[in-house]
Amino acid sequence: RLNEIAPSRGLPTPTPAADAIIVVDQNGIVRFANPAAEHWLERSATALINTPLPFPVTGEETKEVTIARTNRDPLIAEMRVVETVWEGEPAFVASLRDITDRKRTEEALQRAKEAAEAAHQTKSDFLANMSHEIRTPMNGILGMLGLLLETPLTPEQQDHAETVKQCADSLLTIINDILDFSKVESGTVELEQVNFDLHHAIEEVVDLCAKQAQDKGLELASLIYHDVPTALRGDVARLGQILNNLLGNALKFTEHGEVVLRVTLQEHTAARTVLRFSVSDTGIGIPPERRDS
Repeated sequence: RLNEIAPSRGLPTPTPAADAIIVVDQNGIVRFANPAAEHWLERSATALINTPLPFPVTGEETKEVTIARTNRDPLIAEMRVVETVWEGEPAFVASLRDITDRKRTEEALQRAKEAAEAAHQTKSDFLANMSHEIRTPMNGILGMLGLLLETPLTPEQQDHAETVKQCADSLLTIINDILDFSKVESGTVELEQVNFDLHHAIEEVVDLCAKQAQDKGLELASLIYHDVPTALRGDVARLGQILNNLLGNALKFTEHGEVVLRVTLQEHTAARTVLRFSVSDTGIGIPPERRDS
């Protein structure tokens, strides 16, 4: 029992796993200290007894305490306190476990986490800012191309101007994809809600990919089934980006034949419409052994 242990008069070095044990009365005055407590507080049990501790010990609780030490880094301990009776009087037993290394590791990990998050945010901000900076002149280029196409042009000039516009549209799509990626990473993606015509949206995507199909001698077609409603509300810009990526991939890996975009109805209520967009092609496809990956 604690009151059968004679107080040590030196400053012993306890084993690394030893917990400091201290008994205080209801006034916070030390009544007992084991060798680990002597070592941590840098005072003998004789010097500690009948003196107050540098930190409060009251009630049944668990908390962290920091113990200052001479010419050494402070020691961080997890202290557990329970009520007891010491020499017939109410008292508290404080058990302190050294968690200094654990806390330092946790703090180092937290600093590394914060540094990584800061670097990640810097990258996302850079992507977003660069996308905005590039998109501004691109919109100007597209606007001037639109005006150019409205002027009298020779057939060859018309073809060249339309090709430039398609390339500029594709580049703007890539810029928008980069901006969307940065928004996804920063958790700031917001879907637009605008009214749009599905036929017009599909036509724009197919027209954008027509030159690529024509250059490869491929048939490019779209099919919207008869029961699909075409007056819709949603983020038509992102829908166009997704469909453009799907068609672009299909055209890239198809050498002969056709690429077809189909739109079918999955669900239609007064509150929402769910459509299925599928792209089929006569390309190389995915090897059977990789279809589940």
